[in-house]
Amino acid sequence: MRVSKKISLLFLVCLIAGCSFAQERQNEIKPDQFRAVQWTIDDGLPSNLANAMFKDAKGFLWIGSIHGELCRFDGSVFKKYFPDQQKRGLINSDIIFSFKEDSLHNIWIGTAKGLSRYDLRADTFTNFSPFIDSAFPDLTIAPFWATKDEVFCMEPGSLITAINVHTLK
Repeated sequence: MRVSKKISLLFLVCLIAGCSFAQERQNEIKPDQFRAVQWTIDDGLPSNLANAMFKDAKGFLWIGSIHGELCRFDGSVFKKYFPDQQKRGLINSDIIFSFKEDSLHNIWIGTAKGLSRYDLRADTFTNFSPFIDSAFPDLTIAPFWATKDEVFCMEPGSLITAINVHTLK
């Protein structure tokens, strides 16, 4: 009797194991699975030395450099943004350190002259100087975190400020 139970149990285990299917392993990688593209200055990239890159919720790739210029890439065209202190609505500096997107899909950009907020709907920038007076000559503000209502930025002297994305205060 015990032998028949053992045989039945063994048969049941083999049946279950035979019905189970493992995921098949693919031994070869198809050549069209991955694609790498290298863009250069000849393609419209402002510099071959980008130090900050960010992909926003709309799929745009933002590229900044400490060697000058900010650009937005839509997959085929690089749109360049140039600073001009005399005109409203333009970015405050061409030296870019960091990016952060807020809940309203505005892009906050840390520059050498403070902070710039890019409004996608208006295609304009709003510029902010450091909020905290400090003895540090550096004007760089780096956005590093965003919640539903605020963007948090590192100010000169390693101080942290929060900006409300709705009121800009």
